[in-house]
Amino acid sequence: MTAVQGGRTPKVLHVSPEAVPFSKVGGLGDVAGSLPAALRDSGTDCRLLTPAWEGVLDRARELGFSLSRLSRKAEAVIRW
Repeated sequence: MTAVQGGRTPKVLHVSPEAVPFSKVGGLGDVAGSLPAALRDSGTDCRLLTPAWEGVLDRARELGFSLSRLSRKAEAVIRW
């Protein structure tokens, strides 16, 4: 199945205070981590914005995610 309609790929930005595999306190982290991956598999361009809590950037690097610095206040973008 593909999400492309009319020649355009849908773009979705997920914003969550936690997301597996970077951070998790409760069930929200599970959903926020798995939903972008599932939508990406259907052809949707998904991005995830989550705070760079202690250890999050290290975990992202360990998993091979590409990190880009935005500014002094915003730590990084993780390209899912």
